[in-house]
Amino acid sequence: MNFKGVLFDFDGVIADTMDFNFECWHKSFSAYGYNLDKSRYLQMEGTGAKTIAEHFIKEIIGPKPVWKDIQLRKNELFFEGYQLAIYPQIPQILDLLDSAKIPYAIVTGSDRDRLRKTLNDDFYFRFKGSVTMDDTERGKPFPDPYLAGAEILNIFPEDCVVVENAPAGIDAGKGSGAFTIGLKTTLTDSDLKKADLIFSDHEELLNWMEDRLNG
Repeated sequence: MNFKGVLFDFDGVIADTMDFNFECWHKSFSAYGYNLDKSRYLQMEGTGAKTIAEHFIKEIIGPKPVWKDIQLRKNELFFEGYQLAIYPQIPQILDLLDSAKIPYAIVTGSDRDRLRKTLNDDFYFRFKGSVTMDDTERGKPFPDPYLAGAEILNIFPEDCVVVENAPAGIDAGKGSGAFTIGLKTTLTDSDLKKADLIFSDHEELLNWMEDRLNG
Protein backbone atom coordinates (compact mmCIF):
# COMPACT_ATOMS: atom_id res chain seq x y z
CA MET A 1 0.00 0.00 0.00
CA ASN A 2 1.04 3.60 -0.55
CA PHE A 3 1.11 5.92 2.44
CA LYS A 4 1.59 9.64 3.00
CA GLY A 5 2.28 9.77 6.75
CA VAL A 6 3.28 7.61 9.70
CA LEU A 7 1.98 7.69 13.27
CA PHE A 8 4.15 5.94 15.84
CA ASP A 9 3.18 4.79 19.28
CA PHE A 10 5.95 5.58 21.76
CA ASP A 11 6.43 2.91 24.45
CA GLY A 12 7.50 -0.36 22.88
CA VAL A 13 7.65 1.15 19.38
CA ILE A 14 10.05 4.12 19.48
CA ALA A 15 11.65 3.48 22.86
CA ASP A 16 12.33 0.23 24.69
CA THR A 17 10.51 1.18 27.89
CA MET A 18 7.98 -1.52 28.61
CA ASP A 19 9.90 -3.68 31.10
CA PHE A 20 10.94 -0.65 33.14
CA ASN A 21 7.46 0.86 32.85
CA PHE A 22 6.04 -2.29 34.37
CA GLU A 23 8.58 -2.27 37.20
CA CYS A 24 7.55 1.29 38.07
CA TRP A 25 3.83 0.51 37.96
CA HIS A 26 4.43 -2.62 40.04
CA LYS A 27 6.32 -0.73 42.75
CA SER A 28 3.65 1.98 42.83
CA PHE A 29 0.88 -0.55 43.37
CA SER A 30 2.93 -2.59 45.84
CA ALA A 31 2.76 0.34 48.27
CA TYR A 32 -0.96 -0.43 48.54
CA GLY A 33 -0.50 -4.19 48.92
CA TYR A 34 -1.41 -4.98 45.32
CA ASN A 35 0.66 -7.34 43.15
CA LEU A 36 0.31 -6.09 39.57
CA ASP A 37 0.39 -8.89 36.99
CA LYS A 38 2.71 -8.14 34.05
CA SER A 39 0.73 -9.97 31.37
CA ARG A 40 -2.46 -8.15 32.33
CA TYR A 41 -0.63 -4.84 32.36
CA LEU A 42 0.83 -5.39 28.89
CA GLN A 43 -2.62 -6.12 27.51
CA MET A 44 -3.71 -2.64 28.64
CA GLU A 45 -0.59 -0.82 27.48
CA GLY A 46 -1.32 2.31 25.49
CA THR A 47 -4.71 3.03 27.02
CA GLY A 48 -3.25 5.82 29.17
CA ALA A 49 -2.10 6.12 32.75
CA LYS A 50 -5.54 7.08 34.07
CA THR A 51 -7.24 4.07 32.51
CA ILE A 52 -4.51 1.67 33.64
CA ALA A 53 -4.41 3.00 37.20
CA GLU A 54 -8.18 3.10 37.66
CA HIS A 55 -8.57 -0.42 36.25
CA PHE A 56 -6.22 -2.00 38.79
CA ILE A 57 -7.10 0.29 41.71
CA LYS A 58 -10.51 -1.41 41.74
CA GLU A 59 -8.79 -4.63 42.76
CA ILE A 60 -6.96 -3.17 45.77
CA ILE A 61 -8.28 -4.55 49.04
CA GLY A 62 -8.64 -1.79 51.59
CA PRO A 63 -8.27 1.99 51.19
CA LYS A 64 -7.88 2.90 47.55
CA PRO A 65 -5.68 5.75 46.26
CA VAL A 66 -6.78 8.15 43.57
CA TRP A 67 -5.32 7.31 40.16
CA LYS A 68 -3.19 10.45 40.05
CA ASP A 69 -1.26 9.40 43.16
CA ILE A 70 -0.34 6.09 41.53
CA GLN A 71 0.63 7.80 38.27
CA LEU A 72 2.76 10.45 39.97
CA ARG A 73 4.70 7.85 41.97
CA LYS A 74 5.12 5.71 38.84
CA ASN A 75 6.53 8.68 36.93
CA GLU A 76 8.88 9.58 39.79
CA LEU A 77 10.32 6.07 39.74
CA PHE A 78 10.59 6.16 35.95
CA PHE A 79 12.48 9.45 35.86
CA GLU A 80 14.80 8.29 38.65
CA GLY A 81 15.92 5.14 36.87
CA TYR A 82 15.20 5.06 33.14
CA GLN A 83 18.06 5.27 30.66
CA LEU A 84 16.79 6.24 27.21
CA ALA A 85 16.91 3.30 24.79
CA ILE A 86 15.61 4.11 21.31
CA TYR A 87 15.24 1.00 19.18
CA PRO A 88 18.31 0.97 16.89
CA GLN A 89 16.34 0.93 13.62
CA ILE A 90 14.14 3.91 14.52
CA PRO A 91 16.68 6.58 13.42
CA GLN A 92 17.09 4.68 10.14
CA ILE A 93 13.33 4.58 9.66
CA LEU A 94 13.04 8.32 10.34
CA ASP A 95 15.89 9.05 7.92
CA LEU A 96 14.10 7.00 5.28
CA LEU A 97 10.84 8.89 5.85
CA ASP A 98 12.67 12.23 5.73
CA SER A 99 14.28 11.35 2.41
CA ALA A 100 10.87 10.42 1.00
CA LYS A 101 9.30 13.60 2.49
CA ILE A 102 6.85 11.51 4.52
CA PRO A 103 5.81 13.33 7.73
CA TYR A 104 5.49 11.47 11.02
CA ALA A 105 4.23 12.05 14.55
CA ILE A 106 4.02 10.34 17.94
CA VAL A 107 0.67 9.14 19.29
CA THR A 108 1.04 7.83 22.83
CA GLY A 109 -1.00 6.93 25.88
CA SER A 110 1.73 8.53 27.98
CA ASP A 111 1.29 11.97 29.49
CA ARG A 112 3.17 14.84 27.86
CA ASP A 113 5.40 15.49 30.85
CA ARG A 114 6.85 11.97 30.74
CA LEU A 115 7.24 12.05 26.95
CA ARG A 116 9.14 15.36 27.03
CA LYS A 117 11.35 14.35 29.94
CA THR A 118 12.16 11.00 28.32
CA LEU A 119 13.24 12.31 24.89
CA ASN A 120 15.95 14.86 24.24
CA ASP A 121 14.97 17.92 22.21
CA ASP A 122 16.88 16.94 19.07
CA PHE A 123 15.02 13.65 18.78
CA TYR A 124 11.64 14.96 19.94
CA PHE A 125 11.59 17.78 17.40
CA ARG A 126 12.29 15.42 14.51
CA PHE A 127 8.58 14.60 14.71
CA LYS A 128 5.99 16.96 13.27
CA GLY A 129 4.09 16.76 16.54
CA SER A 130 2.72 14.46 19.22
CA VAL A 131 -0.57 13.40 20.73
CA THR A 132 -0.58 12.35 24.40
CA MET A 133 -3.20 11.30 26.93
CA ASP A 134 -3.57 14.99 27.78
CA ASP A 135 -4.75 15.93 24.29
CA THR A 136 -7.93 13.90 23.70
CA GLU A 137 -10.91 13.22 25.93
CA ARG A 138 -10.92 9.59 24.91
CA GLY A 139 -7.71 7.61 24.62
CA LYS A 140 -6.89 4.30 22.96
CA PRO A 141 -8.71 1.98 22.08
CA PHE A 142 -10.90 4.83 20.78
CA PRO A 143 -9.71 6.26 17.45
CA ASP A 144 -9.51 9.84 18.74
CA PRO A 145 -5.71 9.92 19.34
CA TYR A 146 -4.93 8.68 15.83
CA LEU A 147 -7.48 10.99 14.27
CA ALA A 148 -5.71 13.84 16.09
CA GLY A 149 -2.35 12.55 14.87
CA ALA A 150 -3.53 12.52 11.26
CA GLU A 151 -4.74 16.09 11.73
CA ILE A 152 -1.27 17.12 12.93
CA LEU A 153 0.17 15.67 9.72
CA ASN A 154 -2.60 17.32 7.69
CA ILE A 155 -3.27 13.95 6.05
CA PHE A 156 -6.42 11.83 5.85
CA PRO A 157 -6.23 8.97 8.39
CA GLU A 158 -6.69 6.39 5.64
CA ASP A 159 -3.45 7.66 4.07
CA CYS A 160 -1.51 7.01 7.29
CA VAL A 161 0.37 4.01 8.63
CA VAL A 162 0.03 3.41 12.36
CA VAL A 163 2.79 1.45 14.12
CA GLU A 164 1.73 -0.15 17.39
CA ASN A 165 2.67 -2.88 19.85
CA ALA A 166 -0.55 -3.31 21.85
CA PRO A 167 -4.17 -4.36 21.20
CA ALA A 168 -5.68 -1.05 22.34
CA GLY A 169 -3.44 0.87 19.98
CA ILE A 170 -4.25 -1.43 17.09
CA ASP A 171 -7.98 -0.98 17.77
CA ALA A 172 -7.47 2.79 17.81
CA GLY A 173 -5.48 2.75 14.58
CA LYS A 174 -7.99 0.54 12.80
CA GLY A 175 -10.87 2.64 14.10
CA SER A 176 -9.31 5.77 12.64
CA GLY A 177 -9.16 4.17 9.20
CA ALA A 178 -5.37 3.92 9.09
CA PHE A 179 -3.33 0.96 7.87
CA THR A 180 -2.11 -0.57 11.11
CA ILE A 181 1.08 -2.51 11.76
CA GLY A 182 1.68 -4.55 14.91
CA LEU A 183 5.22 -4.96 16.27
CA LYS A 184 5.93 -7.97 18.48
CA THR A 185 8.17 -6.13 20.93
CA THR A 186 6.03 -7.08 23.94
CA LEU A 187 3.15 -9.33 22.83
CA THR A 188 2.41 -12.18 20.43
CA ASP A 189 0.70 -12.68 17.07
CA SER A 190 -2.57 -13.62 18.75
CA ASP A 191 -2.56 -10.38 20.76
CA LEU A 192 -1.93 -8.30 17.62
CA LYS A 193 -4.16 -10.27 15.25
CA LYS A 194 -6.37 -7.30 14.33
CA ALA A 195 -3.45 -5.47 12.73
CA ASP A 196 -3.21 -5.33 8.94
CA LEU A 197 0.38 -6.57 9.18
CA ILE A 198 2.44 -8.03 12.02
CA PHE A 199 6.23 -7.78 12.14
CA SER A 200 8.57 -9.58 14.50
CA ASP A 201 10.88 -6.61 14.92
CA HIS A 202 11.89 -3.16 13.70
CA GLU A 203 14.18 -4.60 11.05
CA GLU A 204 11.17 -6.12 9.29
CA LEU A 205 9.35 -2.79 9.57
CA LEU A 206 12.33 -0.96 8.07
CA ASN A 207 12.56 -3.43 5.18
CA TRP A 208 8.84 -3.10 4.47
CA MET A 209 9.02 0.68 4.38
CA GLU A 210 12.10 0.59 2.14
CA ASP A 211 10.24 -1.66 -0.28
CA ARG A 212 7.21 0.64 -0.35
CA LEU A 213 9.16 3.89 -0.68
CA ASN A 214 12.01 2.79 -2.91
CA GLY A 215 10.44 0.08 -5.02
